[in-house]
Amino acid sequence: MTELKCISSEIYGKDCSKPFHSLETLCFEDLQEWEHWDSIKGNEHAEKFPRLRNLSIIKCPKFVGTLPDHLPLLEKVVIYGCAQLVVSLSSLPLLCELEINGCKRMVCSGTIDLKSVNSMTLSNISEFSNISEFGNWLRQGFWKVERLKIVNCKELMYLWQNEIRLDKPPRGFRSLTSVCKLCIEDCPSLVSFREASFLSLLSELKIQNCNALTSFPEEMQLKSTRLKSLQIGGCHALTSLVRGQLPSFMETLQIRNCEKLGCLMDDAQDTSSPFDSSSSSSVMHKENNNSGASLLQHLYIYNCPSLTCLSSRGHLPETLQQLVIRDCPKLESVAERFHNNKFSRILLDLEM
Repeated sequence: MTELKCISSEIYGKDCSKPFHSLETLCFEDLQEWEHWDSIKGNEHAEKFPRLRNLSIIKCPKFVGTLPDHLPLLEKVVIYGCAQLVVSLSSLPLLCELEINGCKRMVCSGTIDLKSVNSMTLSNISEFSNISEFGNWLRQGFWKVERLKIVNCKELMYLWQNEIRLDKPPRGFRSLTSVCKLCIEDCPSLVSFREASFLSLLSELKIQNCNALTSFPEEMQLKSTRLKSLQIGGCHALTSLVRGQLPSFMETLQIRNCEKLGCLMDDAQDTSSPFDSSSSSSVMHKENNNSGASLLQHLYIYNCPSLTCLSSRGHLPETLQQLVIRDCPKLESVAERFHNNKFSRILLDLEM
C-alpha cells in the first residue's frame, strides 16, 4: 500500500469496544508513506487486539505513531527498518521476545511491565546515546532476559556498572541478571567490560567488530565458570585474549580477523594453565571447578596476521579435538607437544 499515510479508527468498526477480538498475528510491512496509527476515537479505553500474540512493523520508514498501550497476550514484537519511530512499550506481561532493529530511540513512559522478556535484540538505534531515557527504559527490569544481542550502538563504551553515560558504565544493564547468551556487534566505542561479574552468568559470548576493545578482564578466567563458547572477530586493538587461563568449562574458542593479536594465551606465569594439561587435572576438574583444567575441544583461528604463538608455554590441552588455523603468517609454532590428543580434525594453512 504505497500511498497509505494513516490507519485511523474506522478500521475498528463503529461503536466496537473489542475490535479484532480473535486476531493473533498482525504485521505491517513495506508501507513507505505510513505515518500514524490512530486510536479509537471517543473510546480511548477500548480493548484493542485482546488476543494478539505477534506484532511486526517492518520497513515503514516514516512511521512515527504510537503502539497500542495494552496488549495482554502479546508474546513477540519485531520492529525493523522504522528509522523515525520512538519505541515506547507499556503493559506487556507475557512478552517473551523483543527485536528492535532500526528505530530512532527507546523511551520509558510511566510504569511498564516487561519482566517476562527472555530474548532481546537491540540493533541500529540511532539515538542509543540518549542515555538517561535508555537507562530508565532498562531499569524497568529485564530480569528474565537470557539472550541479549546489541548491534551498531556507536556510543556504547562500557557494560554493567553504575550509570549510563558516555564516559561512565551503564547502571541499566545491571537489571539483566539472567543473561546466558550475549552478542555485541559493531560497537566501535566499546573499550572494556568494567565489571567482570556478569561474565559468570554467560554460557556463550560473541564480540564482533568492536575496534576499541583492547583486552578482557583478568577476572574472566576465574569468574566465568559457565562460559562454554567464545567468539571474537574484527577486534583489531586486541593484543591478547587473557593472562592466565581460559574459563574452565570453555569448549569452543573462535578468533577471526584480529589484526594486532600477538599471543592467544599469555600463561607464562600461570602454573595451572589450561594449555598445560600434563598434570592429573582432568579427573580432578570434574570434582573441583577451580582446578584450572581445560575442557577446550574446538579451537579456530582465522586471519590474525600478528599472531606469533597460541600459548606462551607452548602447550595445547589434551581435550582438544579440532584445530583449524588459517592465514596467520607469523605464527612460529603451534605447540611443543600435542600430549595425548585424539584429533578429529587438524587444518593448518598459515600463509595469507
